[in-house]
Amino acid sequence: MTSAALKFKNNLKRLIFDDAKYKQLLHERLTETLVQGAFAWLTTVVDIVPVWTGASQSTFTPLASQVGYALNITPDPNAYNRAELGLSNVGLEWVTQNGHYSFTYSTTLNHLIVNEYHNANEFLDENGNPYFDLKNPGPYNFQEAAAKAFEKEAAEATLPGWSGSLKGV
Repeated sequence: MTSAALKFKNNLKRLIFDDAKYKQLLHERLTETLVQGAFAWLTTVVDIVPVWTGASQSTFTPLASQVGYALNITPDPNAYNRAELGLSNVGLEWVTQNGHYSFTYSTTLNHLIVNEYHNANEFLDENGNPYFDLKNPGPYNFQEAAAKAFEKEAAEATLPGWSGSLKGV
């Protein structure tokens, strides 16, 4: 009769944290979070800023292109298409390097700037005539609402797990 035996062998390996791999995973996650936040920012802005000639909403085109947002601008058929005016009055800075992840949208489109804070139709020239004749004047306050949407998205972000950065030796 053969005697029964139990045998247990463990084999633990030393694990090494791959710093470069984790930094890459973190970069990918933070870039993805920035894109998602910008997408939420755009969704909010597009819901608030009206389309008449297309000038105001076209200022959001560079950011929409950066994050794959389908921005459909259809000017009113009774208005001149002024999308080019908006495109010539916009700036976008997109940063995803050296630990910094941000975007900065800027515009010099006068009626959008005025309507962000005021009803532009209330601004009169020296003859008492409105400078603007907008169908949907402000104040829009889109920056505040869009910032909240961005911050909500960013607050839900999570760090990447460690397991993809560990190697057994």
